[in-house]
Amino acid sequence: MDPEESIHVLKSSYLTRDQFLGDYKDVFEGLGHIGVTTIVTGPSVKPVQHSPCRVQVALRDKVKVKLDDFEEKGIVEKVTTLTDWINSMVVVTTPTKIRICLHHKDLNKAVIRPKYQMPTLDELLPKLSKA
Repeated sequence: MDPEESIHVLKSSYLTRDQFLGDYKDVFEGLGHIGVTTIVTGPSVKPVQHSPCRVQVALRDKVKVKLDDFEEKGIVEKVTTLTDWINSMVVVTTPTKIRICLHHKDLNKAVIRPKYQMPTLDELLPKLSKA
């Protein structure tokens, strides 16, 4: 096989965008969910309770609808009891949508992260060859 034929064979074996999205459609649908998890903080860290950021009056109805939608989908849940940590909700608007975020600055500083060494490609490839 000459080099031009091998290049043609390689190009024809690639998936087009539509083929890729069609074959793996289930990966791109719905919300990703990592399951229930626990955030562990250092024992000497004092919990922080931020006061809520103000939401513009013109946006309150839209924010309420968005939060109700999040609650319905199981993304957030209403908390009616006292909690140790309270983060500020930040509303970011674009001309077409509203984004709701939490400001986790203090919590990020307090989190004890598990020590896990990510495997390198050289460590993973031999395992994939048997897949």
